[in-house]
Amino acid sequence: MAKLAPEVELTANESLHLSLSRTVVLQYHQIEEFSRSLKTALHSCTGFSASLQGLRIYTNDEGTRTFVAAQLDAAFTEKTTKLLKPIDSVMLEYRLPPFYDPPSFHVSLLWCVGDQTKVLTEKLDELQQLLANQETLPLAVTEVHLKCGNKDFSYSLK
Repeated sequence: MAKLAPEVELTANESLHLSLSRTVVLQYHQIEEFSRSLKTALHSCTGFSASLQGLRIYTNDEGTRTFVAAQLDAAFTEKTTKLLKPIDSVMLEYRLPPFYDPPSFHVSLLWCVGDQTKVLTEKLDELQQLLANQETLPLAVTEVHLKCGNKDFSYSLK
């Protein structure tokens, strides 16, 4: 864990991933069916190489966690939106909220407890210096993961 000023304790995100949905709750009996629906919806989706550029601060809907995230380079928004559409369709089919509109594609790198948006935004330039030697960070989008409780599902993209 790293400290950024005395007021914020940041933790590295263990599972780096490109966020394509909000965090939602599924009933246990829905998990397998939801997974099948997602697999079917993604069957014709293709993977791609992308890059991350720049940092941004995000807070979850509940305001219980704040994230320092690397943003997807805007050049890859169209490809990522094509991947998002079938995921959003499945979410709506299960009466779950779709991804944010407009979408803000990102990979969360660090997190902390509570809504620390103000403090972290003030430190954004300092955080950006950590990536100063990297113009962009490569990102291979080759599969979609679904994590439900202790169950993990993976769907390979074409």
